[in-house]
Amino acid sequence: RYLACSTAAAQWMYTDKIFLSQKYILVHNAFDVESYIYSEQQRNSMRRMLKIGHQKVIGFIGTLCYPKNIPFTLEIFSEIVKQLPDARLMVVGDGPMAAYAKQRAEALQIADNVMFLGRRKDIKELLQRAVYDVEKGMGSYHAAIDEDALEFLADIAGGDARSALNAIEL
Repeated sequence: RYLACSTAAAQWMYTDKIFLSQKYILVHNAFDVESYIYSEQQRNSMRRMLKIGHQKVIGFIGTLCYPKNIPFTLEIFSEIVKQLPDARLMVVGDGPMAAYAKQRAEALQIADNVMFLGRRKDIKELLQRAVYDVEKGMGSYHAAIDEDALEFLADIAGGDARSALNAIEL
């Protein structure tokens, strides 16, 4: 079986034979925003822990591998820093391109603006911040999730925030 998150991704990832025969299954990336709640306390606590004041924060959550194109994310972020010098890029995840990504951030002179957080033990809090934040997340949808469900998803993710987000997408 072949999977892709969009038709464009399938065309990029697979040979013409596979793409044209449509022997792939589309699994759209999406969030059920009804499954989240926002915690101002969690947001503020996490910002303090990560030493983030009121800077704009952009998040990248995923495996640091070729298809996720972290080099392009860093290139784009370097342009953002030109407009917003105190902006931060929070990179959550690990993978075969982690060392290269760190080197690339240095080369682009944005290393001080990029936080490579790796795999996390605080997936629950990261999920809350990424989705619940009214200003910079999806919190304006007034969504909610049962605390036990949130704990369960964070636990089965095994430190991988992308896995947690994918589980919520189901």
